[in-house]
Amino acid sequence: MKNIILTSSRFRVALIAAVAFMVQIGNAQNVRTDQIVAYQNYLNPGFAIKLSAATTLGVNYSILMPPVAPTAIGQTMAVDSIFGSNYRMSWQAAGGGGGGGTAWSLTGNTAINPAINFLGTTDGQPVIFRTNNTERMRILSTGNIGIGITNPSQKLQVDGNILISGGNQLQISNVSGFATTFTTPGGQTSNINYTLPSALPSANGFLQTNSSGTLSWFGLPIGASLLKGQMGVPTRIAFWSDTSELSHDANLFWDNTNKRVGVGTANPSQPLHVVGNILVASTGGVSKSLQLQNPAATFFTSFKAGAQVADITYTTPIALPPINGFMQTNTSGTMTWQPIPSGQSVITGKGAFTRVAFWSDTNQLSSNANMYWDDVNSRLGIGTSSPLQPLQLKGNALLSALSGSAPQLQMENPAGTFKSTFQAGAQTSNINYLFPLSLPASTGYLVSSSTGNLNWQAIPFGETLVTGAGTATRVAFWTSSSALGSNSNLFWDNTNSRLGIGENNPTQPLHVKGNILIASNGGSSNQLQLQDPAGVFSSTFKTAAQVTAIDYTLPGTKPTANQVLTVASVAGTNVTLDWVSSGGSSGWSLIGNGGTTAGTNYVGTTDNKALEIHVNETDAANQGSKRVMKYEPNATSANIIGGFQTNSVTAGKVGGVISGGGSNGSINSVTDDYGVIVGGLANSSGKKSFVGGGETNLATGIKSVVAGGETNTAGGITSVISGGSNNTASGDSSSILGGRSNTASGKYSSVLGGLGLKLGTKSVGYSGQSGVTQTDVSSTSNIAYFGDVNMWIGNTTSSAAELRFYEPNSSTTYSSTNFTSFKAGTQNADINYTLPLVAGGSNEVMHNDGSGNLSWSNAIAGGNLSYTTSSPGTYGGNQNNTALGVATASVFRISSTGAINLTGIDAAGVADGRFIVLINIGGNAITLMNNDGNSTAANRFRLKAATLVLNADEVVQLMYDGATQRWRPIATY
Repeated sequence: MKNIILTSSRFRVALIAAVAFMVQIGNAQNVRTDQIVAYQNYLNPGFAIKLSAATTLGVNYSILMPPVAPTAIGQTMAVDSIFGSNYRMSWQAAGGGGGGGTAWSLTGNTAINPAINFLGTTDGQPVIFRTNNTERMRILSTGNIGIGITNPSQKLQVDGNILISGGNQLQISNVSGFATTFTTPGGQTSNINYTLPSALPSANGFLQTNSSGTLSWFGLPIGASLLKGQMGVPTRIAFWSDTSELSHDANLFWDNTNKRVGVGTANPSQPLHVVGNILVASTGGVSKSLQLQNPAATFFTSFKAGAQVADITYTTPIALPPINGFMQTNTSGTMTWQPIPSGQSVITGKGAFTRVAFWSDTNQLSSNANMYWDDVNSRLGIGTSSPLQPLQLKGNALLSALSGSAPQLQMENPAGTFKSTFQAGAQTSNINYLFPLSLPASTGYLVSSSTGNLNWQAIPFGETLVTGAGTATRVAFWTSSSALGSNSNLFWDNTNSRLGIGENNPTQPLHVKGNILIASNGGSSNQLQLQDPAGVFSSTFKTAAQVTAIDYTLPGTKPTANQVLTVASVAGTNVTLDWVSSGGSSGWSLIGNGGTTAGTNYVGTTDNKALEIHVNETDAANQGSKRVMKYEPNATSANIIGGFQTNSVTAGKVGGVISGGGSNGSINSVTDDYGVIVGGLANSSGKKSFVGGGETNLATGIKSVVAGGETNTAGGITSVISGGSNNTASGDSSSILGGRSNTASGKYSSVLGGLGLKLGTKSVGYSGQSGVTQTDVSSTSNIAYFGDVNMWIGNTTSSAAELRFYEPNSSTTYSSTNFTSFKAGTQNADINYTLPLVAGGSNEVMHNDGSGNLSWSNAIAGGNLSYTTSSPGTYGGNQNNTALGVATASVFRISSTGAINLTGIDAAGVADGRFIVLINIGGNAITLMNNDGNSTAANRFRLKAATLVLNADEVVQLMYDGATQRWRPIATY
């Protein structure tokens, strides 16, 4: 048995003798081999999986691969229909027969990949390939292939480097199927790295490189462009086959040794040797000449056509002329030498010196200013009287076709042995070439623009002219850095576009006579892809991380309907496959199973791999679909992860549970052991902590709880937040019932709800505020705070409840501890008490003004009533809205530096019926003004007259009338 290994861009093919079989690839594009297909192990290239046909097959048959990828581990390939010798395969569950198939084995599965093997539904989605749980390649539904990138925009897009090893060509095909090929030299002895230019090229630019391989764009001279064309043949002359392409022809030669051009001959004997006709065409309606110069190159004889109305062909004489003979022609143009007949005379005519004579009549010669002969130098000038060459034409020359054959312009080598020939091709329009303006570089080549402007270009650095020889139908390859060759084992059928390896008559697009090895590449296993007839999807075969070689032998017989491909025997590395009935395996049926044994039969894994449940795997939105449940094994307590596909438990943590919830960008995550999340969005649970739901809630404290709400954080040990939003329970064993923006920062603190309250250690409270600024009482411990709320001590037992204040006590049961309590009586209306604004003085009592406003006043002693007094100071001018401090005193001693007016007294917080007394203790009059607009309306006086004057030592008693919001005088003294 022989092995032949071919290395290409991504696949290595190993050929091992066996029996012929055929695998269909793509749209009726077949690979045929009469040997074995081997899939090489990318981790250990010494091992491979091999597929071969049985030696007893005896008949050809075709297997049509399933049109979709398998959906679960354990599925088998079964024949679902037969037509002729073609067998259509589909993925079936072992034991499912034709009724739905199976996925997971009843006894568990091994060596699965949790990222791609799952229980669930599948539809049309990208094909994703991963290694080490990291995506390496995917094929989109559009057919675009991405390696290292998840959203390829081209048929093949690679994020990284590409190495074509073993092969030497990169082909880029156009829409018509023609390819441009980049080929590396076969004789290369070291790596060559080319760095592409960093900028766009200029118009008609071409690439040049330095010695390190850095490429840059080199602008062509104005009017020039790069040449292209086929390889030349020695001694042939290149000519333009297109506006920018050179070619050659077997009728145009250059004898470089003798400097001769041959037109129609490869061995020119003259500087210009034409086998065929020469046409000197007219230009601009003016006929041109053929000039023959004298040996001294001083004069020339010129031939040119007259104003003909039809073509004239002259045939030169076949014999030497007689003395004084003349040449004559018959009506067909055949010329002969004749003696001058008796009685005839020499031809007459008139010419100019150096001009070439021509017939101006039947027997008369003349001349013209456009055709000259330099008889001294033997030069013919057409359009010039001073020719510098044997033939100098000032104007255009035309070599016209003769009888459908293109005429040639030949230049013979100096030895006269070879000629270079120029000849026009089968053009469809005129082509005008403009020669270069300068000499060529060494080994230069001509480049033409689209308008025929020629210029010399140097061969790029590091390149040489290519030589070589080949055999028809063989494929060319580099035999050296500048030469091509061929081999009898590599053929190309250009008629049918087929490649044969070891076969010179390939019957398929790729026909291999021998074995095929698809080798690993850079540590990654390569693939065999079989495309569907529509060219949209493909089935891919590739090896896993093997530890030994595996040789598969295909069945020797054709399958029947619903049979599956099963391992029949294993002998060492040889695995024999056979067709068996689908009932030979077992699994979970899509319509249920009977006769299972709990504990023995289960859905799950038998190795340390996670189990995932997927639904609607082809959902393009990729949101609430694909993986919906994941069971992660570990040595302590399994993690259970439900809901959105990227919900997670931190690696290495155990006992975590996520029941559901989460979304794209707002996943739920358990970050420590035994954390639990029931649902919601963007929630996180720490060690032994619990989040019931809501959004953006964090239970970071050990054994902490967030029942729900939004953006709540239970950071203290055993802390609890029942709900609300933006609440933080950072103290150990702290709690927040609900509300918003509350903080229980102290240990054992509890916020009952409300908005914006922060408590300290062992405190409880509630804030009914409406502002966003947080009320912070956390610096004080052991308090009960209720802000911006009314406290109701109610009852439903017909017995008023009490507000108790206990005396100092050390008993935890309050046994025999006395208290002072407040409770409501049986009232007939609501009573609201307003406490004094300041602390009372010694021996003062709380006084009620009749409206519930309480103030401190002196106790009645000996039958006299005393009041709190105040001395505001001496006023230096009129007083408006005078702030006496009526909330803290009742009698005011006032004075002034001169006569002043008093327009009002500040009555803020004053209840109806409030009494005050004003005493003028100074020597200047103080006048109270009636309803004066200089004071606020509620602070003004209401007097009987326009004024009330207080002279020295006079007193006025005022009462505040809440109904009219005025101070009224009660008495004066």
